Amino acid sequence: MAPARSKKVADEDIQLSQISNEDEDAGSATLIQLLQKYKAQTPTSADDQARSRKKKEAEFLRKAKLAFENTVTEHAKAIADSMNEIHDIYVKFQEEHAATNDRIRNAWVAIYTEQQRCKACESGSELVEKIAQVDRVAGEEADERMEKQLSALKQCIIEERHCIEMLHASRIPT
Repeated sequence: MAPARSKKVADEDIQLSQISNEDEDAGSATLIQLLQKYKAQTPTSADDQARSRKKKEAEFLRKAKLAFENTVTEHAKAIADSMNEIHDIYVKFQEEHAATNDRIRNAWVAIYTEQQRCKACESGSELVEKIAQVDRVAGEEADERMEKQLSALKQCIIEERHCIEMLHASRIPT
C-alpha cells in the first residue's frame, strides 16, 4: 500500500508538469530536488514497522512488569496475612496452654491438700479413693485439651508450609 501523498507534494507535481521543454535541465534539477524532499518527508515502511515493533515491545514489557508487580504484591500480602493468622493462632494456643497448665496445677494442689487431710483422718481410704478419681478425671480432661491444642498447632504448621511452598512456586526466575 503506497503512502498517502500530501497536498503540498501534489501541488508541486502540477508545477512540474507545467515546466517547459526549454527548461528541461532546470526542470530535471527541480524534479530531483522535489523527489528528494518527498522521500525525506515520507518514512519507509521498514521504519514504520521498526517503530511499531518497538512500541509494541515497550507496551508488552510495561504490561508484563505491571502484571509481575501485581502478582508479587498479591502473594506478599497473602503471605503476610497467613503469617499474621498463624501468629494469632499460636498466641491463642499459648494462652490456652497456660490456662490448662494452671488448671492442672490447681488440681494437683487440691489433690495435695486432700492428701494431707487424708493422712490426718482415721478413715483415709475413702479420701484416697476420692483423690484418685479426681486425679484421673483431671488427667483425662487435660489430655483431651492438650490433644486439641496440639492438633491446632499442627494445622498451623501445615498451613505455614503450604504458604511457603506457594511463595516459592510463584517466583518468576530472573
